[in-house]
Amino acid sequence: MAGPGDGSYTAALNDEGLVVGWRSDTGTAWRTDGTEATYAGSVPGTTRTWLHGVNDNGVAVGGEIRPDGTAVAIRWDAPNTPQALTDEVFGGEALDIDERGWITGTVRATAGGGSLPMVWDPHGGIHRLDRMLELPEGSSVQSIDAINNHNQLLLRIRDAASNGTSAMVVQLV
Repeated sequence: MAGPGDGSYTAALNDEGLVVGWRSDTGTAWRTDGTEATYAGSVPGTTRTWLHGVNDNGVAVGGEIRPDGTAVAIRWDAPNTPQALTDEVFGGEALDIDERGWITGTVRATAGGGSLPMVWDPHGGIHRLDRMLELPEGSSVQSIDAINNHNQLLLRIRDAASNGTSAMVVQLV
């Protein structure tokens, strides 16, 4: 398993004990039997891959850096099956996945701009939360903090009126 000082970072654990993260510039999974798997990039020349989440089916999500420097959200059904997720042209990364295949993450809305929280449905369709939810005037979704196996999202909401944040649970359909 990953150890201090070996360049490894662990990010998530599923119910089967599979741990995912990265070592140096490569997405890595550590199995309970002591073996490791490295995760491939989706295009030739990918310079870095990383894993942020894994579900109990072993489907991992994270991202990669392409040769042009763009970060892209990726889903892996197996270490050698990277699938780029749709974004809004400027890249992004996937952060978590539930048992039904809903994926949380962020995408860049403009070149060099900030990131927006997103969800991808099990068929790969992308959904901007800021366009799906009815929030009070001036409020915005700051982050998706968690997803569970009941398709519920824990959101961090910024309230412009009070300049504070609050939590909100929403149900995906």
